[in-house]
Amino acid sequence: MKRVFCLIIICFTHKCIIAQDTTKLISLKEITITASRINSKYYEMPSSVAVVDSSYLTQFPQSNIDNVLQTIAGVYVNRSSGIFSKNATTTMRGFSGSNRVLVLYNDLPLNQFTGGGINWHLFNVTSVDKIEIIKGANSSLFGNNAISGIINIKTQDPTEGFHFNTSMSYASFNTFALKNTISYNNIKNDKGYYVVANLFYRKGDGYYIQNETDTTREKLFLNERGVEIKYKYQFNSKNSILLNYNYYSDFRGDGIKIYEPIGGYYKDLSNLFTATYEKEINKVHISIKGMFHHDLYKQHTEKINKTGDKYKLYDVWETTYDYMFLANAIKSFNDKFKINFGADFKSGKLNGIDKYYTSTDYIERGGNLFNLGLFAQAEYKTLNKLIFSASFRFDKTCFYEGYLFAKGTTSETNIPNNSHELYKNSNWNGFSPKIGVKYLINRNISTFVSVSTGFTPPKLDDMVSSRKINKGFKIANPYLKPENVINYELGSSQILFDKLQLDHSLSFSQGRDFQYFITIQPETAFETAIYQRKNIGKVNIFGYEITAKYNVLRNLFIYANYAYFNPIITEIASQTDNDKILVGKKLNETPFHQAFAGVSYKSDKFSVFLASNFIGEQWADELNTLKLEKYFTVDTKLQYKIYKGFYLNLLIQNVFNKLYIDKKGGLCPGRFIQAEIEYRF
Repeated sequence: MKRVFCLIIICFTHKCIIAQDTTKLISLKEITITASRINSKYYEMPSSVAVVDSSYLTQFPQSNIDNVLQTIAGVYVNRSSGIFSKNATTTMRGFSGSNRVLVLYNDLPLNQFTGGGINWHLFNVTSVDKIEIIKGANSSLFGNNAISGIINIKTQDPTEGFHFNTSMSYASFNTFALKNTISYNNIKNDKGYYVVANLFYRKGDGYYIQNETDTTREKLFLNERGVEIKYKYQFNSKNSILLNYNYYSDFRGDGIKIYEPIGGYYKDLSNLFTATYEKEINKVHISIKGMFHHDLYKQHTEKINKTGDKYKLYDVWETTYDYMFLANAIKSFNDKFKINFGADFKSGKLNGIDKYYTSTDYIERGGNLFNLGLFAQAEYKTLNKLIFSASFRFDKTCFYEGYLFAKGTTSETNIPNNSHELYKNSNWNGFSPKIGVKYLINRNISTFVSVSTGFTPPKLDDMVSSRKINKGFKIANPYLKPENVINYELGSSQILFDKLQLDHSLSFSQGRDFQYFITIQPETAFETAIYQRKNIGKVNIFGYEITAKYNVLRNLFIYANYAYFNPIITEIASQTDNDKILVGKKLNETPFHQAFAGVSYKSDKFSVFLASNFIGEQWADELNTLKLEKYFTVDTKLQYKIYKGFYLNLLIQNVFNKLYIDKKGGLCPGRFIQAEIEYRF
């Protein structure tokens, strides 16, 4: 079996646009990419682009929506504990850190200013219409976080009338899940409204992430629930308002139990509001969007040191607020030329408390970030052969009211007692241009070249938080600066026999003022390791992607891809010897080689998807002393239509029960089996 999948990986690959039943790949060109901000056609964009649609999502063997991103060349998803992971880390093109990937939700930036990442548990797969991926630096469009690429999650619009979908599943580790979708669409003659409600619940006993010799091990239990409500009122074909609300509640174990009744755990409560108003006046499309995201997080932790003679018990509380407002206008002068311009601002606030019960340490920390961006974009076509795209953006970012208060501190936190620090305010400017040219050689062959830039400010958590992390203790660095990236890319696309789509991309990225964790004090038998994030200097990343989709028969498809990225630290700004030894080292937590291969078949009553993933070797630490081994997994999903709207689904992840270790030394869950019954009305 493994040899068959390896052969497919060698033969095929994937910048792949994955679309529902079609016999001619050429028809996929009409798909519009809204994450381009100028609403470009897929085939006209001088960038590496992929689209995953709802048909593919429902067939793919996934337990969380981020699982499907692993099928895109150059995208790495680390969810080593499966559904029991606190969250997934999603990176792109050799860049470590999920804060370097911008995630949009219905075209609105979702990354929190606190840590730059997003909560993938917010999304119920049944509500997603498509996922757009634009690879490479794209800060000229959206500003911060878009250093390695953009992922845009678009939710579905319901069809006319009343619809009701429900499903119930039971899975490995005594996991039970329930999902419901109710919708009513009363839009007629371009006027009216619709409303959609999605609800989901999942609970599981979990598994032991530690081996049997660890006496402190406990199961990674989970209990999560979410609600999504979407309302749209359409005044006419050119005037509408869309409101969206997401609620998510999460309670899960951390895998360690010593004295506490249920051991360590995490609690998360999230509320997300978005609003969009769109209107067209004299062929000018105006869009005004807003977002508010409030998150309450608690971490209850107990630990014992390696020698077993020192016990720690502490709580972490964090409250975060993120606000976003965006306005832009798109003007189409004719079929060949259109422009887009606008402004946006985003504000983020963090307040955190760390309280220790086995010592007298007590810490309060917090701060604010504010970003204002102005952007403009143009797209011009000539003779249907050449397409020029240019954009630029100016960002002004401010850090203010940062603070750290500490009292009763001991060696547990490495902070001077009775600290009362008010951090100095900082301001940064960012200028992010992008230019690209695409040449349509003929209806089936095209090539493009682009130069783009990325800009992202420091994370609030790195600037103001001195706190425990998994591998030691992190010291705040209020003097962090933004990091910048420039990306050069050359790509091509071919469609052969109206059946086979091939895409290639060769890229080079250079990060400047690159942010990276530095070891301030190594771990010893008596002292914990201390880390701090710094602007270390330059990082070079060479990469190559090759992808394919082959329409074998009307309902039979083969997908595959391969990606190679080599991220190397080339220059260190620091003069200390400890920092200089990083020169020549590779970035950690990003695999050098990745491959995916899959086969899907769908008929009126039966569908099956067989998928395989290869994750190559990667370094687990900054000094490249601990290497995580490569591994290969196979997943499958079968769906059978029982009778008039009733479906039976069987999901098996990690079919061959491949066991591997993550960067923290934890075990993966192994084989995961889920049986689901679904009803669609």
